[in-house]
Amino acid sequence: TLYSDEFSDEEYDFIVVGSGSAGAVIANRLSENLRWKILLLEAGNRGNAFTEVPLIAPALQVTPYNWGYTMERQEGFCKAMEEGVCAWPRGRALGGSTVINYVIYTRGNPLDFDKWEAQGNPGWSYRDVLPYYLKSEDCNLGPECNNQFHETGGYLSTEYPYASKLTDVFLSAGTQLGQTIVDHNTDDNMGFSRIQANLKRGRRHSVTAAFLDPILNRTNLHILTFARVTRLLIYPETKTVYGVEFYKRKVKYTVRATKEVILSAGTFHSPQLLMLSGIGPKEHLKELGIPLVQHLEVGKYIYDHIAFMGMIFTINETTPMITQLLLNPIEYLNWHLTGKGIFSSLGGIEALAFIKTEESKETEAYPDIELFLSSMGSVEYDRGLIVRRELRITQEFYNNYFKELEDKACYSIFSALLHPKSRGYLKLRSKDPFDKPLLYGNYLSDPENQDLKTLLSSVRYIQRLAETKAFRGIDAELYRKPMPEYLHGLYMCIPFLPLSTGGDLLRRRAVDGGVVLRGVVWPLLRKPRMPPQNVEFRINQTIFLKLVLDPIFFNGTLTVDLGKTLLHRCEHHVFDSDVYWECAIRTLSVTIHHQTSTCKMGPRTDPDSVVDSRLRVHGVKNLRVADTSIIPVTLSAHTSAPGMMIGEKAADMIKEDWRLVR
Repeated sequence: TLYSDEFSDEEYDFIVVGSGSAGAVIANRLSENLRWKILLLEAGNRGNAFTEVPLIAPALQVTPYNWGYTMERQEGFCKAMEEGVCAWPRGRALGGSTVINYVIYTRGNPLDFDKWEAQGNPGWSYRDVLPYYLKSEDCNLGPECNNQFHETGGYLSTEYPYASKLTDVFLSAGTQLGQTIVDHNTDDNMGFSRIQANLKRGRRHSVTAAFLDPILNRTNLHILTFARVTRLLIYPETKTVYGVEFYKRKVKYTVRATKEVILSAGTFHSPQLLMLSGIGPKEHLKELGIPLVQHLEVGKYIYDHIAFMGMIFTINETTPMITQLLLNPIEYLNWHLTGKGIFSSLGGIEALAFIKTEESKETEAYPDIELFLSSMGSVEYDRGLIVRRELRITQEFYNNYFKELEDKACYSIFSALLHPKSRGYLKLRSKDPFDKPLLYGNYLSDPENQDLKTLLSSVRYIQRLAETKAFRGIDAELYRKPMPEYLHGLYMCIPFLPLSTGGDLLRRRAVDGGVVLRGVVWPLLRKPRMPPQNVEFRINQTIFLKLVLDPIFFNGTLTVDLGKTLLHRCEHHVFDSDVYWECAIRTLSVTIHHQTSTCKMGPRTDPDSVVDSRLRVHGVKNLRVADTSIIPVTLSAHTSAPGMMIGEKAADMIKEDWRLVR
């Protein structure tokens, strides 16, 4: 395989754009045919020794290996985050997001794929896709490898990561609630399980390590890093793709593909490249002055998994601080020599459960929530140094809510919404290919409020789990500090008006160099509109003096931009009430990086589809999209493994279409 910093315009049989979960697999499988010449283009660089350490996955998301994208601000969500905006990490590296993710290996529930096929996509049922999961796998899970749902000898290693005794407590608690212990990668994955991960001897097994490094002797595969593709080359008369344009070190290149271009740039960049090249919604492209090649509803859908992080429990155990473990040379030596120990931990995530809550409307055994056990506590385990920054949680929120947990032994159980009824969308910010796309999550926006009800039901389930004999044995107790809620934006403040509940005309107290007022605020410029709020809000001394001295104050109102300093608490609701948890869910839920569906698969009769069941872009020749952007349904899975499956299946389809399947 040729790695090169220099490039001259050439011609290849296939050009693969993006080296993530699908792209690396496709490059590997297509280059098995030595008569084909393959070019793999990647905008990022190779990982390094630090990216191999599973424990530090959170730290990798605040490095240049992450594109650093954020979701567009959504009112009523991400309220603990800087500027009310959530981070949406994506890997910018050879290997894509498999270089920075938590390497959790889950394939999905069989019903996910049967629903996928039922939407008019033949060949994508569970029976059809399982062989491609098995084709990749090199199982190192012990006895679990001896069944029909695992295979050895593939490129991709699966292992169990580090697990503390809290994993045993979690699994026992599940059985005490009537659940079973399962292998979550079989056709019966409802229940509790240790996490399976893409590790090899305790090290991250990215798709670079798994699918590219073993084939470095193939001279027909050229891998080019730091190569940012900006446009597809298309003959507009015939709508035929014949190559790509890319930049490397600020120099523009063009390269031709004699057979096909395969977009595996991911859920954000594949649709971005399509639209920049004139393939997308005609009205949106017209707004930006991009000539239309093919009208398709690119970017219309984004499905994502969000997880609530607020279920934190203190325990009677004394657990070494993570910083102490990291500085312990024996721990590092153990990992370096054996692949065992704390350094093989997936950032503290040890076990999971797929459950069906009381809110589910499914008649079959089909999960709507995934639970994760974090044995290291929550955001406080690194004392706010990394995870807080990774999630964009404000320093104010951290100090107010998490800081007092720093010296306490605790664990968390996160609940992830598997099948959201809400969906987001993606648009171009401009026709500049180097501009970040506009990413809209639209979380918890479904009209029937089913998503919020399901997450609330998961909160109650986690509480029942903590009340089992297993967790009572370690004195598990819910962290009961009410969660603060920061409002962001422009507000009209009337601090001297009586509260609706009566009381003093003005209540104020000094705090942190500022003043806390109790009064009435009118949120302005909010969508949807909110009624006046009786809240407690914090302002600095300067604004307080302005409120007191400015003549306009005596008219009863003053409009100020309080930004992130405006504060009230979910505690104005009764703690542990449904309305309290709804407030908390909107404040401290985050993406778990599973965005899909921006180039949705479907038949031509589906007006929202972008590719057909063989991954060919509708109405455009010699172009496929093969990554998680094509997934048309919500999956009960972390999306890395499905991405690799898509890559395996795409490679076979391409070989079939070019009559070269063995």
